Formats: sequence, C-alpha cells, structure tokens
Amino acid sequence: MTYALLAYCPWEGYRVAITGDRGRVELCVKHGSHIMAGPSTKELAAARSQGYEESLRVFPMFGVPYTVEIPPAEGAHGGGDTLILQDLFLPHPPADRLRRAASHLDGAASLLVGISANESIRTGLPVQCDQLVQLV
Repeated sequence: MTYALLAYCPWEGYRVAITGDRGRVELCVKHGSHIMAGPSTKELAAARSQGYEESLRVFPMFGVPYTVEIPPAEGAHGGGDTLILQDLFLPHPPADRLRRAASHLDGAASLLVGISANESIRTGLPVQCDQLVQLV
C-alpha cells in the first residue's frame, strides 16, 4: 500500500485498486481542492461539472471489464460528513448497517501510525506500531 499526503495540489482525491484471485477492482475519485472547506450540495453539483470524476471499474479474471455505477450521495465526502455528524451528535443515530463507524480503538490506531512515522523519521529505523502500545 502506498499513501501520499500533499499539502496542496490542483486536484484532490484518491485511487484504490484491489487485485484478488477473481480479478481486480479500481476506484478513482478526483475533485477540486476546495471540497475540504465544507461545500454545500449545490456547490458539489457545480464541481461535478468542473472536473469532478468518479469511476468504479471491475476487471474479472479472464473476463470482460465493466463499469459499476456509483449511486449519488448527498453532502460532502460522498455523504460521509452527514453520516459522521449524525453518529457523533444524534442521541439515536441511524443504524450503521455497513459498520463504517470508527471506535476509539480505531482512532488510537490511526494516531499510532502518525506517531510511528515520526519516530521512524527521527531515528531512521522502522517502527512497529504494535510494539508502541497494545490496543487489544
């Protein structure tokens, strides 16, 4: 896995590709850098006509590749902003049937990745996150 964080680019987004024993799937999302400012649904719709790209392609092993339509989502970050705000602030948030909500352990693990990266930069050595703190 490769992850790169850039402080500024003319576009933001991500590409994810997973290859397995049944083929490959590729997701590409590209949008303008303004999206982090919390745009409205109207602004997001306008952005779609100005360089917003979103595609999901499936490459079956020894089969014909095809595109999967991605259903539109309301709100920023593919609808994720709305979901996380509901999860954090509603007394009874909607059920998370896809189990996407992160726990406190997920947050701690995320922090350990950054701490490990900084320690590796400081020492010039590899750092094993699970040797810093045992989360489970």
